[in-house]
Amino acid sequence: MNYRLVKKIAVVLVLLFGSTFSYAELGNDYFPMTEGMEWIYQDWWEIQDPEGDFEIQNKYIEEKVRVKKIDSIRILKVLSIEQKGLVKRVKMEENDYQGTRIYYAEYLLPLKVGSKWGDADQLDRRDNMYAYYVEAIEDVTVPAGTFKDCYKIAYRTCPDETIEWFCPGVGIVKVKYHHHGAIINYTSELKKGINGKPY
Repeated sequence: MNYRLVKKIAVVLVLLFGSTFSYAELGNDYFPMTEGMEWIYQDWWEIQDPEGDFEIQNKYIEEKVRVKKIDSIRILKVLSIEQKGLVKRVKMEENDYQGTRIYYAEYLLPLKVGSKWGDADQLDRRDNMYAYYVEAIEDVTVPAGTFKDCYKIAYRTCPDETIEWFCPGVGIVKVKYHHHGAIINYTSELKKGINGKPY
């Protein structure tokens, strides 16, 4: 199993938010994406692995399978930001137990319940699958504290789903990933911010 690929799937952070406002109108209090900004997350993994230390019932194949459980710390850092119109492209560095990787995320703000974005040919689907969709506003409690009015953003496909909670003024506070076949479960929760931030 390619764990690097699994990790990239689980922390998918490519967000394209439908909006009529510009980022400048929102200010940094809405979304603190500035160069050098860092967040520390507590991550928990359950990955199906024949050499795993635990046994779990896989309801899809109706058999017990072995899984590996991994607890790790992950650090995300903003390396650079590029803006084209309403879209911000953010270059991020991710550092965890697997090493260091670079990836890009795109953001178009502000968020609102009912917003949907992604590939143009998927946006007409009534089931909201294969597109990012803001489902609700919820309060979320993670190791860094309780965050009010977070946007619950879902990306669902036939084999899997990723749900993340975005808190204005903080960023992503929680991510959950679940695969509907092989056991791959992932939870990431904000542990603390660095750069002097209070959360």
